Amino acid sequence: MLPFLPGVVYGVDAALLARGDAPWLFSDPNALHRFVAYTEALGWTTLVTAVTKMVVGRQRPYATLDHPELAGPAREVNLSFFSSHSASMFAAASFVALDASRRLDDGLLATATPARRWLLGTLVPYTVAFGAASVVAVSRIIDQQHWPSDVLVGALVGSGIAHLAYLAHFDERGQPRRRLGASAIRVVPTPGGVSVVG
Repeated sequence: MLPFLPGVVYGVDAALLARGDAPWLFSDPNALHRFVAYTEALGWTTLVTAVTKMVVGRQRPYATLDHPELAGPAREVNLSFFSSHSASMFAAASFVALDASRRLDDGLLATATPARRWLLGTLVPYTVAFGAASVVAVSRIIDQQHWPSDVLVGALVGSGIAHLAYLAHFDERGQPRRRLGASAIRVVPTPGGVSVVG
């Protein structure tokens, strides 16, 4: 449930803006863009995780170590690699930490010293977000649902996909990247055919 909370916050702000109201949590005119980018990050993470689990078919630790009391549904016995809980938590943590870091650096901490900007604008958001994700990841190992390598790979995949999704949508200040709209690109006739310009 935790990976969906940032999506709810971004979604509520986007819905309020669409109605013409003030955003609920952030005064963010780009809340819809953040909601779409966040949904994209979680969607790709979920897809990559599900396909990998089906292809690899690694047995869960409770089955290998003969602890049937820890067993989940029988259909999930061979779906250990890699951890979807870790992947989705680290995707959420990465997206939120990167978003908070960029927005703090460009907003509240814009005039702060470099040390303060790094401490409050980078270290704190990443520590809090990755700390929460790490608790979930470690709990999956303790519960014998995943091997440590399942959790580690899930964390790397989730973090990587979320960073790619965020960086594809937002610049170094946390503002949406400029996109060429459909009107900026057009097809024009040329001698012997057509050309795309824009």
